[in-house]
This record gives sequence, structure tokens and C-alpha cells, in this order.
Amino acid sequence: MTERRKEKILSVLQRRQSGLTVVIEDIHDPHNVSAVLRSADAVGIFEVQLVYTQDTFPKLGKKSSASATKWIRRRKFRSIRECYDQLRTEGFRIYSTRIG
Repeated sequence: MTERRKEKILSVLQRRQSGLTVVIEDIHDPHNVSAVLRSADAVGIFEVQLVYTQDTFPKLGKKSSASATKWIRRRKFRSIRECYDQLRTEGFRIYSTRIG
């Protein structure tokens, strides 16, 4: 790896938004989960919270999530309460929306 490429990678990593995360709940289509991961990666989000209260966690395809799975940490939770309690413990404020 060239020195210029190393510098570019370090520069991008320094701009990550560690104070911002995304919580997604019961998204059934793995392609949709992959789209969220790619979007999070594009804006510098370091971690996405996956909450699955009824189903198993989706298996993400290597093609659809591409490089996002390399750079985005994923934490899994079985309930919104468990997820929110953990995030609050870490100092996050929670803002939510509902599509319906």
C-alpha cells in the first residue's frame, strides 16, 4: 500500500462520526439492511444497531453490502429497551421516527 493511500484511509477514519449511530428494528429484507449499512458508511457512521424482536438476524450478502460490512460495526439486540438502555449508558440521546 502506498503512503498516499495510507494517508487517505487515516484521513477518512479520523472523520468518522462516533457520536452518531442508527438503530433499525425488524428490517426483514437483507438488501434493505445492506442499504442502511452503505448509507451509514457514506456519512461516516461507525456503528449500526440491529434490533430483531421476532425474527432471526438477517444474513447479509457480500455483494449487496459490499465494503460497508468491513467498516461498519453491527451490534445485535433482542429488544428496543435493551438497545436504548445500552445507548443511554454510552451517553447517546435517542431521537426516533416512525413510518406508518
